[in-house]
Amino acid sequence: MSLVVLRVELPAHSHSFTVQAPAAGTVADVKEVIQATCTGQPRTTGQRLIWRGRALRDDERLQDIWQPHEAKTVHLAVHPTAWTDRPPTTPAAAVSTSPVLPTPSHSMEQPQNVARPSEVVSVRDTIQERGPAYPPSTPRSHPVIDPLAFVRAQQEMALKALTQDTTPLPLELVDAPKAPSVQFVEGLGWKWPAALDSQFPPSQPGGVKYSHTTIDGQLYLKLEDHSEPSTPSQKHALRVLSHTLEILKAAPVTAAPVATTVAPWQSPAVPPEISALLQQLGIQDLQPNVNVQQDAQIPIIVPIPNLPAAAPQPQFRPLLNLLPVTFIILRIALLLYFFAPARKPVMGLLLVGWGLYEIWTRHVRVAANPAVPAQRPVAAAPAGNGAAAPDVNQNNAQPVGEGAQANNLPGLPRASVAPVETFATVNLSAEEQMLEGNATGQPTILKKAALFGMLFLSTIHPAIWDRRRALLRQREGRIRTEATAMRAPDDGTDSVENQQRTERRAELLRRHGQRPSWVQSYVQRVMDEDWVDDS
Repeated sequence: MSLVVLRVELPAHSHSFTVQAPAAGTVADVKEVIQATCTGQPRTTGQRLIWRGRALRDDERLQDIWQPHEAKTVHLAVHPTAWTDRPPTTPAAAVSTSPVLPTPSHSMEQPQNVARPSEVVSVRDTIQERGPAYPPSTPRSHPVIDPLAFVRAQQEMALKALTQDTTPLPLELVDAPKAPSVQFVEGLGWKWPAALDSQFPPSQPGGVKYSHTTIDGQLYLKLEDHSEPSTPSQKHALRVLSHTLEILKAAPVTAAPVATTVAPWQSPAVPPEISALLQQLGIQDLQPNVNVQQDAQIPIIVPIPNLPAAAPQPQFRPLLNLLPVTFIILRIALLLYFFAPARKPVMGLLLVGWGLYEIWTRHVRVAANPAVPAQRPVAAAPAGNGAAAPDVNQNNAQPVGEGAQANNLPGLPRASVAPVETFATVNLSAEEQMLEGNATGQPTILKKAALFGMLFLSTIHPAIWDRRRALLRQREGRIRTEATAMRAPDDGTDSVENQQRTERRAELLRRHGQRPSWVQSYVQRVMDEDWVDDS
């Protein structure tokens, strides 16, 4: 009777072991073997075997669950009352040393057809040539899930099918989750290959023969005998490899800094003729500096230059882009229902035109604000290594001022900044001239009412309201600064600073005296904080 080897994982106690069961047996036979071999000898009635997220029934046959070439691993859950002896002890948690997986890149190619059987097929070329993002000795407090573990497992299974290898898969690839791999592939804009979801056909004798060979330090499969046709399992393996190799090529390569060591500096020997000349001139002979450690090894981290920055993974969110347009259409339909465009065609045309303008504005906003990550500033070199910080070009930096603030309005494209700035600065220039003492007369009631109505309607827009409030706060801050300078007492000294302060105060008092009474009352309200918008 042939036996199969099953690996049993007991996560509750961090314990794993292997058992041997008849190949034609059932799950109930495996439970009996577990009761006889597992530490604590749990009863079969209290055992539950879980495989790929589902509990196995006692009457299920092993040959119906696993293929002959698959790795057989189950998880064991034991009821606390089913232990007949002391259960396995939980070992101390070890620190994981899994390397950090780099962020996916987008420089990839579409999957191509695999090479003919007469060519050399690379083995693990995309796995061995990529090192970890951190040295293996760096401790990591939490394990990192590899999103391509399922793809790597399928590639290993395909390679074993080509070589007709029956050894089990590595433990880190057993029962690898498929969802992260599907999400990674779809995030690249590709469609998930159907070949990775289908099962491998049963292994058959014969077929094409491959052998392992090493070329330039890399492990490859070399075609040895192709006199016989490929088996169905080998054909399926070639289809799987045609997808897995291209998917693993799309995984990014994070280059670690190259550590170099500076050779020890040796003091050059002084020629005899120079020593004799220095002695004649009464100068002390050149000696090496004894305070410097000559054989010190100075490690310097040299970053690899000209590496392309990792681009963000593209996000395909058609629903979020269509949702605002859908709400615009619903609002237009609601307005058309109330205004009856059949009886008022002019109003209907205006509503349709307004809707088209809103949709166009939404399109311009999305096109003008792409999701581009902010560039990080160049860090300065450490002070100890004597290197200077790289020169940062400031020619293109925008000066801080009203123009810079207007161009940085949140949520608005650059084309919408000019209308916002126009409505936000209504009558501000005229008010500035009045504050300078150039007021010709107090505005009339009609002008005040017209200005109030226009500001009331325009400041409904949040961007216009925020911009005008910021400008008014700047003006009030300047007025309070001038008021503080006018109220500053004289310290009674004859210093230059005191004279300049006195002249400045006199100038401010003269200009304030030239202002009309209604402008002075506004300045007094600002100084007394009688009209401040703290919302």
